[in-house]
This record gives sequence, structure tokens and C-alpha cells, in this order.
Amino acid sequence: MVKHVKGTRLSTVYGPLPSWYLGSYLGIDPMMPPRRCYFNCIYCPYDEGEHRGRAINAEVIREDLIRHIKDLNVKFVLIDGIGEPSFNEELADIVEAIERVKAEMGLRLSIALRSCAPHLLLKRLGSALRLVDLVIVKVDAVTDHVVSLINDPPSLDYIRGQVDTLKAIKEHAKLAIKTMLLRTHEVPLNTDPIELRKLLELLVNVSPDLVILDTPLWSAQVNALDRGLLEEIGDILADHLGWDRVRVRGVHEEVEEVIWNAEGIEDRLINILLRVPLSREAIRRIGGDIALETFNRLLLRSIVKEIGNGYFVLKN
Repeated sequence: MVKHVKGTRLSTVYGPLPSWYLGSYLGIDPMMPPRRCYFNCIYCPYDEGEHRGRAINAEVIREDLIRHIKDLNVKFVLIDGIGEPSFNEELADIVEAIERVKAEMGLRLSIALRSCAPHLLLKRLGSALRLVDLVIVKVDAVTDHVVSLINDPPSLDYIRGQVDTLKAIKEHAKLAIKTMLLRTHEVPLNTDPIELRKLLELLVNVSPDLVILDTPLWSAQVNALDRGLLEEIGDILADHLGWDRVRVRGVHEEVEEVIWNAEGIEDRLINILLRVPLSREAIRRIGGDIALETFNRLLLRSIVKEIGNGYFVLKN
């Protein structure tokens, strides 16, 4: 663990949190600040980092997981955090360490991993990919121009052969593709009819186990889509894949209740807000009044900041 906020020790493990498409989960972050990501997405809730995040040793993650997992009723551990997990060269060791903790503690939970760089993921995981129950890959656009506008990757080479890479992941684990649909006042971005058609064609071609259609409610840089339009796009995909393989924000909103106890609630909030933007409503829903009171104290101490539309993150 590392020092970040005075009086607080950051953990590689954060949560538990509810998810409208995943179920209750405990997050595991294999990277620590500053943020290091393959993309610099236009809707990212976090400031652009120095792209040199510190990779965390698998043993540290194992110890943090044992410390946090006791008596938690969660369905998943989700490897995701401040940056791109596959930048950690020990990613395979981390997955194997999680599997050992599950076996040693008799836990029945699944391992999920979120990534925006599937080519790096395949390289890092190797045979450990078979231990991952669900791989969630970000795909926001198909054409070079729109990918550049939305994701700003360092190279567009990864788009070539992207379908083959995604299908290769499917051979070893269940695959979910998460797509963030958005527009600006001047530019439709991936909701342009031609771009959207190409994006949907890719999703149908890859035929993942799950498609997650999201929109950035927290962003002040772009406009989120309303539920009606998201549902229309979901209907198109469901005609090809079936509704059991499509999740749409605003349509699939049922989440399991996540109960926090009062012990260590400030540390818990800090560790989450480092990685996940939350609104006051979300904080109250998952942590009750005591979590909201704790959050308000963090706000008064200028430890958190608003990023737009009533969503907050941890300050750098």
C-alpha cells in the first residue's frame, strides 16, 4: 500500500460496490497512481496522468484481498482501477494469486477483468486467461477518425485485427464488450449513423457473451444519451444477439444491495473515489447516511472534487 491522502493508506482492493451489469463486486487495482492508461478518453473522469503508474506485486494484492474479502457477500472480484491492468507485467501472477485466495478461503466468486487493450491482455495473461471468468473490453468506435476523437490512443494499429483479438479471448473466457455511446453539441461521434452501423456490425461479428451499452453521465465534456435512444440501440443488438446478452444503462438498473459497516468508512470512500466516480445519491445508496456524512467531510477538506453533473472523484 502507498501513502496518498494524509492519514490514509491506499489499498489495492476497493469496494464492495454494486454494478448494474455485473452484480456486487470487490475491485482489485493492479496499478497505483499516477494513472497509466492505453487511452486518454474524452469522457474519462480522471485527469490525464503521467503515464507511469506503479505496477503492484501479486503478493501485495493477495494480502490486501485476504484482509478485505472476509464476510463480504460479493459475486465478483473485478480487476480494474486507476489505469490499464495489462500494463502490469505480473497480471498472470495476480490472477493466479486471486484463484489461490478463493481456494484457501473456500470462496465461491468469479474473477472479472476490464481492459481497453486486448492485445496487451493476451500477451500478459497467457494460460492464466483460463482462470478469468469474464473479460470486459472497451470498444467505443471502429473507424480511425472516431477512435482518435473519443479514445485518443497512442497508436491506431490495434484496430487492425481487433476482431481476431477479441475472438481469441473468447476461446478461453467469456467476453463482454463495453461501449460508451456519446455525442457533443457539434459532433455525433459514435452515434453518427454510419459509425454506429459499423460499430454494431463489429459487435454482431464478434458475438460476445455480453454487450454493455453505457453513456457517461458524469462527463462535462460530452453529452450522455437518453434512455430511449440507448434502448433503441439495444433493441437492434438484441435482434441479433438476444436480450439475454445485452445490458443497457437505464434499462437494466436493478442492483444488489451492498452493505457497508461504519468501520474504516473514510478509507473505503477514498479508495473507491480514486477509481470510480460517484454521485451523492450513489454514496447514500451503497453506504447509507454515515457514508454521505463522511463524504461531505471529505468535500469540506478538499479531498474530493466535482467533475460534472453531480459526480465526484478523488483529487490528484
